[in-house]
Amino acid sequence: MSKPTIKYNPRGEDGNIFVILAKTREALRKQRRIQDYNDCWFEVQQCKSYKEALEIIRKYVNLVEVKSWDYGIIDLYHIYQKVNWSLNGENLTASM
Repeated sequence: MSKPTIKYNPRGEDGNIFVILAKTREALRKQRRIQDYNDCWFEVQQCKSYKEALEIIRKYVNLVEVKSWDYGIIDLYHIYQKVNWSLNGENLTASM
């Protein structure tokens, strides 16, 4: 069975090791590879660094690192639409 692919942004919320593990669990569960996830979880708990943990996870899934700009212009457009823009004098402010 092929390894599932998980995208993550190391500078975003989905770069958190626990978020990556949750995505790994979900992907492996869909392939009915529960024991592989359990093995992965056990190995990651023994790691001393984030980089080492990612190397372990990569044994079980394909991790694809994306930058925030890789999410695409469509995503940026949707974010832009959700922002409340206001002009106060010379200051332009944005809030969600």
